[in-house]
Amino acid sequence: MSDATDTSGTGAGADVPAPRPAPPSTPPLSPPPASISAGPRDGDLTAELEDAYWAVHDGAVAQATVREVLARLPRIIARIGRLAWRADRGATATVVGCQLASAAMSAFGLMASVAVLRELFAEGPTPDRVRAAVPQLLTVVGFLAARALLEAAVAVAQARVTPKIRTALESARTASRTVATAAGRGLATRRWAASCCPVVCVDRSSHT
Repeated sequence: MSDATDTSGTGAGADVPAPRPAPPSTPPLSPPPASISAGPRDGDLTAELEDAYWAVHDGAVAQATVREVLARLPRIIARIGRLAWRADRGATATVVGCQLASAAMSAFGLMASVAVLRELFAEGPTPDRVRAAVPQLLTVVGFLAARALLEAAVAVAQARVTPKIRTALESARTASRTVATAAGRGLATRRWAASCCPVVCVDRSSHT
């Protein structure tokens, strides 16, 4: 009986699972850095980005003073005028002429407005003053209508010449970049030839 009991006890003990192994110890987490650099680091993708050509001078324009802007304004106007004249002479002449005529219409409209006010604030009955101001008021309306038509003509002419100016600027920029690239390649070729010249001279002297 004791043997049977020992055998049964041994079989029952064999079914008990073994204890699980202790989990491996994890290393402690490192503390966060005290400071993080705001600029690009080595290998950062933002360091390889290149500013667009129209945004290169944004910082200089934002920091320019009124005196600097006024000093550069005539040169900028002259350059834009030359580009516009080369791009489309008819549209450029239309823009300039209509702008001058629109300014004249504005001046005449202000003068007519003064005449209207003079008639309205004159002495006499109100109906008579209003009837006396009607011709001047119609003159003001005519000047304003003429100015609106001239501004519409300016907008149409600008819509014609602006894309041509942009195309000319793009072409000039591409041509200057091509010339600079060719000059750089020529300089590199001359430097390579200069570096190889002593080797060639040594080889020729050794053969002779």
